[in-house]
Amino acid sequence: MLKKTVTYALAGMAFIAGVAISQPGYAQQTTVLVMGEDWDEDTIPRNSRVFNGVMDALERRMVRGGYGVVNETMATLGNFEQGRVRRSDAELYDIAKSINEPPIDVIVTFKIYPRFQRTGYSTKVNAELTGKVLSASKNQVIDNFQVKLPQDANAPKDCNRDCAVEVMGEYTRILGQDLGEALTRKLKRYTREANAGSATAGTTSTESAISRAYILEFNDFNASQRGEIEEYLAAFSGYQHHRIVGEGSTYGKYWYETTAEDGKVKRNLRKMMEYLGLEARVSCAATKCTIDLY
Repeated sequence: MLKKTVTYALAGMAFIAGVAISQPGYAQQTTVLVMGEDWDEDTIPRNSRVFNGVMDALERRMVRGGYGVVNETMATLGNFEQGRVRRSDAELYDIAKSINEPPIDVIVTFKIYPRFQRTGYSTKVNAELTGKVLSASKNQVIDNFQVKLPQDANAPKDCNRDCAVEVMGEYTRILGQDLGEALTRKLKRYTREANAGSATAGTTSTESAISRAYILEFNDFNASQRGEIEEYLAAFSGYQHHRIVGEGSTYGKYWYETTAEDGKVKRNLRKMMEYLGLEARVSCAATKCTIDLY
């Protein structure tokens, strides 16, 4: 049985390599959704000029970093109420996970806190921008960063919060670019580290291969068949690791992490059934795949 399993694994690596060779120049672009957090009443709301200026600069920097930036309004038009302010984290993440054209790989969130301090002769104005990078499929924080102007700006002595926000409008491009640069570098480092720890045979670009997590459910497969399936899963290019998160006599549910592009993962699942000589239906929605044995 062990010999048969190893044979299947080697065959799996052979056909996977064949798939990679047939598409030598292809690398899936990582999709990013930039969202502003404004649930905290101390932050600048998303319907302000300052907020939109930071958003534009941050998105521009990530596009130049090589990422596919998805516009939230265009992706949710007709399905979600537009123009809402003071949205909770739960609402933001629900929206991000609901977008599947294209599916979101990375969520970038940011908050803007205006800061002003009156003196006897002026008002010192600044802003703190905090940003986070999250893996949409893994539900994990990849990294975070904070930026502010190196020196306070001067405003009239009687400048209040609204005045301070208006003054900061002159610096939104600088702050947004700086935050975007920091988060882009952190995301690139994350992809490099993820690829360094994976079996990258056939991977064309370690810069663009984001680590994704898939939920794989196998229905009506016995324990022996699932054992052979696990050998195949571990032989796929880009494989990082997997865990069994649910199991029964004829059922297996796996948490599967890989840097392989999405289309290849799903093609390999179908090919795997062919090589095992099993007739099954492979149905996938975003990063969840259900495989039902006929």
